[in-house]
Amino acid sequence: MIMGFKELKQQARQSLQGNWKKSIIVVALATILSALPSWIEMMVRPEDYFDPTYTVDYMSMFQPSSFGVFSFLWYLLIPGAIMLGLAGFFLHLIRRNSATEADAFEFFTNLSKFGQSVLYNVLITVYVFLWCLLLVIPGIIRSIAYAMTPYILQDHPEYSVNQAIRKSVQMMTGYKWQFFLLQLSFLGWILLAICTFGIGLLWVLPYIQATNTHFYEQRKNENEVVKG
Repeated sequence: MIMGFKELKQQARQSLQGNWKKSIIVVALATILSALPSWIEMMVRPEDYFDPTYTVDYMSMFQPSSFGVFSFLWYLLIPGAIMLGLAGFFLHLIRRNSATEADAFEFFTNLSKFGQSVLYNVLITVYVFLWCLLLVIPGIIRSIAYAMTPYILQDHPEYSVNQAIRKSVQMMTGYKWQFFLLQLSFLGWILLAICTFGIGLLWVLPYIQATNTHFYEQRKNENEVVKG
């Protein structure tokens, strides 16, 4: 049985004590890198983003232009490495109370790991998209079922991506609603952070990441007890 949200968040705050600075730096860099093409486009064409009639043209990524190709390749190659790296960073943080910025970007320094991260990104995107074809809700439910995959790949580098995905689905069986409510419990903090022009997110996002990592750790320990 997963401990209550209050206890998970308390553990997250304890893990972040003395580690706030590096956690903020890592999450800030990860956020910037994840959406770099959008940041570039915003700087190049700010008038579009401040135009209330502007709508994001996602298909522009597939247009035969240099920026379209860059955006497509970036979103194909980079987000997976960032997601898996963040999982590793926060696992080290909560287990050893010690993590380095290098832990968060290890998937960029090893070709084999980088390839695994790209495959993870592609498979998760495809699977969630296919479930969304049924309706949006099944896609959301499935994305929650896959949420533990980055942590599992960190703990079991010998697993294939599909093995890790199946393990995540198994771990989240009966716990998807609880995980969804856990994310909703941060809504107030997120809205408050937005009121600070987003500056508060520098603290809120590491807090969310640490809490989610403790959620995984609790589920992992429960599974091991059941098997034992």
